[in-house]
Amino acid sequence: MLVAGVPGSGKTLLGLKFNYFNNEKGISTIYISGNGPLINILQNELGQDKGLITSILNYTNTYYNLNFSPREEVIIFDEAQRAWNEKEIKGNKLSEVAILLEIGNRIFLEKNSATIIALVGFGQEIHNREEEGIKLWFKELEKDRYSDWSFYIPKNNIKLENKNICILDSLYINTSIRSDFINITEFKNLFLNKKKETSEEKNKLKKSVEELYKKGYRLYWTKKLETVEKYLKCFQRKSGILGSSGVEEKKYKEIFHKNVKTHLTLNESYSWYKNRENTVVATEFVVQGLDIDYPLVVFGGDYYLENGEWKISKMAKKKKLNIFLDSNKLFRNIYNVLLTRGRKGMLLYFPEEIGELKELVQRVKETGVIEK
Repeated sequence: MLVAGVPGSGKTLLGLKFNYFNNEKGISTIYISGNGPLINILQNELGQDKGLITSILNYTNTYYNLNFSPREEVIIFDEAQRAWNEKEIKGNKLSEVAILLEIGNRIFLEKNSATIIALVGFGQEIHNREEEGIKLWFKELEKDRYSDWSFYIPKNNIKLENKNICILDSLYINTSIRSDFINITEFKNLFLNKKKETSEEKNKLKKSVEELYKKGYRLYWTKKLETVEKYLKCFQRKSGILGSSGVEEKKYKEIFHKNVKTHLTLNESYSWYKNRENTVVATEFVVQGLDIDYPLVVFGGDYYLENGEWKISKMAKKKKLNIFLDSNKLFRNIYNVLLTRGRKGMLLYFPEEIGELKELVQRVKETGVIEK
């Protein structure tokens, strides 16, 4: 079963609740994800129940590569759009989707029942191994070897021939609960529009900003480092600096006029989650799946507007272009993640020393976002 939804629609919460509900009822269930920082945070926060949660790498290494039989009859795979294809898995000719289905076959032989629930977020593939996204799932579902499975999926634009596929509108969650049911998705989609804006789209973007303010979402922008420091001091552990991994660490040091860190271990990611140190710029890899009350999102010049179209800087191309076939999609997804973390508001920071951001700043002004 594939369950899809907009960012902040509660997919992770749904997966965790279903995991614990099943286990309380005696239905052995496991929650897995390829998001290492999120798994580490959940395991640290849940203490004695952390055995109900693990990484997909750990799970597949144990139950497929080492040929052990799982005890679970239900597998919940969160952020399933990030599943790796077969080219990226060393020593294997199967994708992570196929490996899970093969494990499911083993479970069925032992327990006469097997269920895989894949939680999918569109537009959140942020690594080269994940570029196929949900298409990887659909490719596997079409194979004859899985013809005895029943598949339930949300409505999509991909034509599928498998007769065992049932399409249900109810498997797509189109409302965000992250921002107290305030829909930040429309603003984000229009703001990151990959094509040159029409006058109609400009008006829609303005209206989306007006709606956010009417519903109490605190959206601001600034070019001043002094404002940034006051914002972070005001909200402290309710805030945190978010930025793209397409910007080099030394560039962030220049932007914030101090030593900051972007490459975090799992333990450092958990420390940032608990303490929100202002010496850390948390990238999309750290914050994906997390909620933050009032994040600061810094635009470091890796993705900017030029003549109405989004461009990627030479610095970012050098760092990222060789690992993603569609580089524009990659950077759109990065900022898709960063711009949808805020529960109650966010501050957009466009450092005034980065000349490439001039057109983007003008666009933000025109949308009616309040300057701080």
